[in-house]
Amino acid sequence: MEKQTVKDLREKIQNVLNDAKIEGFVLKVGNATYGETSAMFKLEASKIGDNDEVQDRSAENFKRMALLYGLNPEDLGKTFTTAQQTYTIVGLNPKSRKFPVIAKRSDGKTFKFPIDVIRLKLGPWPVGYSKSDME
Repeated sequence: MEKQTVKDLREKIQNVLNDAKIEGFVLKVGNATYGETSAMFKLEASKIGDNDEVQDRSAENFKRMALLYGLNPEDLGKTFTTAQQTYTIVGLNPKSRKFPVIAKRSDGKTFKFPIDVIRLKLGPWPVGYSKSDME
């Protein structure tokens, strides 16, 4: 299989998953490994929480690790504006050193941001913490 074939197949699988109705869950097709004749995709099932909020791994990471980055766990779901666009914080990728915060633009496209930008947009440090505490 060629790389583009796998990309196209991944998109088609995601479209099928979007149409599938499994009560209480959202399904997302992930990365693939492939060879000459086959491909294997990761599949993530995320629980839909209260207020129809999807509880995926990045959201869990944000709630669990926000204080380590100088953010509040309650900052998950908050919106901020930059470059005349509105974004909503949806998660955290602790493996990303430069751009760990994941946010969705108002049109649904996902972007990654550095911690400093998020801190600047959201305001002061959590109560009892300062920048020196995080270094």
